[in-house]
Formats: sequence, C-alpha cells, structure tokens
Amino acid sequence: MSAYYSHTPIPYFTSLPAALTAVGHCPVSSMHEVTLQSLSGGSINAASIACLANNTQVFVKQNRIAALPLLKSELIGLQAIASTGACCAQPLAFGLDHELGCSFLLLTIIRSSRLSITQATGWEDLAAQLATLHRAAPPQPAISKPSGNASEHIAKDKSLVWQYGWFEDNFIGSLPQRNNWQTDWHQFFAEQRLGYQTKLALDNGRIDRQTLRQIEQLQGRLPDYLPAIARPSLLHGDLWSGNALIDDNNQGYLIDPAVYVGHPEADIAMTRLFGGFDTVFYKAYTEQLPLLPDFEERQDIYNLYHYLNHLNLFGGSYLGAVKRIAQRFGSS
Repeated sequence: MSAYYSHTPIPYFTSLPAALTAVGHCPVSSMHEVTLQSLSGGSINAASIACLANNTQVFVKQNRIAALPLLKSELIGLQAIASTGACCAQPLAFGLDHELGCSFLLLTIIRSSRLSITQATGWEDLAAQLATLHRAAPPQPAISKPSGNASEHIAKDKSLVWQYGWFEDNFIGSLPQRNNWQTDWHQFFAEQRLGYQTKLALDNGRIDRQTLRQIEQLQGRLPDYLPAIARPSLLHGDLWSGNALIDDNNQGYLIDPAVYVGHPEADIAMTRLFGGFDTVFYKAYTEQLPLLPDFEERQDIYNLYHYLNHLNLFGGSYLGAVKRIAQRFGSS
C-alpha cells in the first residue's frame, strides 16, 4: 500500500457468532447466547457491548449488509492511526452475516469518561495523541521504501513531492469522501472536499446559485487563504468531540476516523465545531505543534467542508453556516 504504512490483516467472518467466538475465546453458536447492551450516540451504526458467557466483553458495530465498505473504511483508518503510535480504538474482526442481515465490526472496549470532564490530564493526553498522529511520517503512494527511519529520510529528501489524499475513497459520516492523490493541497481541498460536497448540495436542491458562485470563488482563492504545507500529516478527518474519548485513566483515544493526508489545521479546525474541546486541549496541542499565524481567521474555510456535509446529511439547519462562510470568503 505505501512505503510508510502497512497494516496487519484483520480477520473477516461470514458469521457474527463466529467472530465473537474467535475474539472472545468463548463458543458462541447463536446471538441468543449473547447479552447485548445497546449504546446511544451513534447516528450511522447500531452500537452495543456484547457480553459473552465467559464474561468477555466486545464492542460491536452493526449496519446494513450494503454498509460493509463503511465499516471496512473505519477499520483501515483505525489501523492507519495506530501505525503512527497514536492511541485509538482497536479493531478485532469484521464481516457480513447474511442470516442476521448485517455487516459488523468488532472493537476493543474503551472504558471512557465523558469528554466534559474537568481533569486537565485527560485533555492533555488527548492532545498528545493528536500531536503524535500529526507528527508522524504520513503515508504516501508509489515511494520506494528508504533505508533507516522514514521520518529521517523525509527530513533529508528535499526533492520529495508530497501527495494529498488516501489510497482509496472512504466516508465522511455516511457520505462518500473522495481521496484521489494530488500534489497540490489547495487543488485537492478545492476539488475533493469543497467541490464534491457543493455539487451534491446543488444537485439535491440544498443551495442556491448565488451560494454556488461564492463557493466557486472561494475555491479559486484557496492559495490566498490557506497556508502551504512544509510537510502534510495523516489526519483523523472527522475530529469533533463525539469522535474522541478519554478513558477512566485519563488516556485519550481517537475513534471513528475518516482518514486522509492533508494539512493538520483541518483537524484542529473541526475540533472547534459542535461544542468544541476544552481549552486545556488546545494549550497542550500548541505547545507541541504551534499553529501558524491567523489560524482563527481561516478555520471556517476548513469547516465549510463539514458544514456542507452536514447540510447534505441532515438538511437546512446547516445552510446558514454554509452561506455565512461562502459570503465571507467568496464574495467578489
């Protein structure tokens, strides 16, 4: 897949009981033998904790048969994050169960506190996990494997042309996320982030022609607004407060990723949405990886992508934010 990223194959099963048997080390012939504790909070997958006869517990995500690619993308994203040394949920098995009519993904359980906790150490550790992700040598396509440490090779090789994207398309929420590799960050963000979602919104009658023109103007002006990247990072890609956890030992974890290689500012910008993270998190992160000047002024541009995605997923309550950002940065 990449000189700098490889993953260990995760077992694929054609039966959920068989998967639980394998990962739980306890015979399960039927789901009637399993106690399922449903969990709230997921809007895409059904989430539960499976309690087996030997008291082993496994986190289970289930969806429609057709949603297997979505769960597989999550699995691959978690493996990519883990390869950087950052803490994240650990996938154990996945597959399809035609008898139950579902696709599934099994993960280890994270015993988590709420992200509203006041203990600074939990937020500090979560910031450390994200900084670890962003500091790591990002996966790249079609590069011969260097000798020695990949990060050292990257630092010395000034001729390396960075590419932005991912090895395959994945998902942002339940919608496709386009990830074709490109060598220009601004072009990548214009076309595969803003462009795809804007076209979808227009086709579905979510935005008007004036807003479309403003977004198109913004796409052409991205080199004026977004800084160039000395070296891109592997991104979580969907980092709002619902996709991060702090466990009962104040260890931070990243969950539910939509990974790609891009500018780390895009991740930080999204942490400001939908309630945001504690100020302790930002202080701890910037002590390790300082933000470039004027980030506060341009964070809305990164988040326009997510507002458009939410507009396409959930409707008009996000239109005001889309129009506000489009007018601010895309008016003549």
